[in-house]
Amino acid sequence: MQIIVTGRHVELTEPIEQYAIKRCDHLEKYRDHVQSIEIVLDKVHLDFEVEARVEVVHHSMIIGKSSQEDLYAGIDQAVDRVARQLHDWKEKTQSHK
Repeated sequence: MQIIVTGRHVELTEPIEQYAIKRCDHLEKYRDHVQSIEIVLDKVHLDFEVEARVEVVHHSMIIGKSSQEDLYAGIDQAVDRVARQLHDWKEKTQSHK
């Protein structure tokens, strides 16, 4: 599972990148379905906008967005939204078998 962290208008430091990767680690349980994860960090006015994009096999891309004053809180919220969507998608596919 490939995790890519990119920054727009944000200085992407090593601690920020490592934090985003660490937060995506719990998505490892979906590794059979997830091909890649991309976290995009952007600074817009006073807030940080975070977008987590997850490429899933045989499914359209799952996207979780967040806008927060705190970058770390934004990462948490975006990854949590993606995790919830992945969980719901997996439950839905298992119930159809």
